[in-house]
Amino acid sequence: MSALFSMSAQLLAAESKAKVTVGNSREDIWFKLDPVPAPAINDAATTGVFAVVSGRVDPNSGALDVLKDGKIPGGNDEPRSNFFFSNSDEANRLTIDLGKAMPLRGIATYSWHSGSRSGQRYRLFGSDGTAEKFEKAPATGVDPVSVGWVAVAAVDTSDKPPGQHAAAVHGVDGAALGTFRHLMLEVSANEDARGFGHTFFSEIDVIPVEGPEIVRIEPPKRWSAPES
Repeated sequence: MSALFSMSAQLLAAESKAKVTVGNSREDIWFKLDPVPAPAINDAATTGVFAVVSGRVDPNSGALDVLKDGKIPGGNDEPRSNFFFSNSDEANRLTIDLGKAMPLRGIATYSWHSGSRSGQRYRLFGSDGTAEKFEKAPATGVDPVSVGWVAVAAVDTSDKPPGQHAAAVHGVDGAALGTFRHLMLEVSANEDARGFGHTFFSEIDVIPVEGPEIVRIEPPKRWSAPES
């Protein structure tokens, strides 16, 4: 972890009182990465509007909808089943508009790759959209906090082995993370000498305080021959 990113993580954690929980596995275990639960199929992100407001999407990336479809890749190197940025001098910023402000328990991000694209490094911001100078799509060079966003947390799983990664950002001691309509991930690449360090994000979940019981993905049932 770079010194700058480490310092950002400490400052953000201090400001937001958010907790980051990480799960990791080298194996394909359908993202059952205790203590982070498996991806949801009916969370608030499924009806949210995802947008890239800064940065360049890799031409081999899947569409933004792969982040909210309640599905996961079938293998550890499936570009079209994941969303990822390309190398760029711009800040890589991805936003989610939930349609209305709501109290959130937290968000969870999932990624999978056999190499350096597995780790997750991003700063999370949130807003209810009511600040006087709120900017929904802050461009490179604009500090989100100066235009109505709240610094929520910094996530870095790049020290974990390649494979399946999950990170959950949630409130401390069962408290809500906050009331937000807009979320933004400012994504940084992992270190990779070939320039292939941008994370393969497989799914992003947004878990509200209120609403239906969250349903998680289940592994496929394995066929077995009937007993004779």
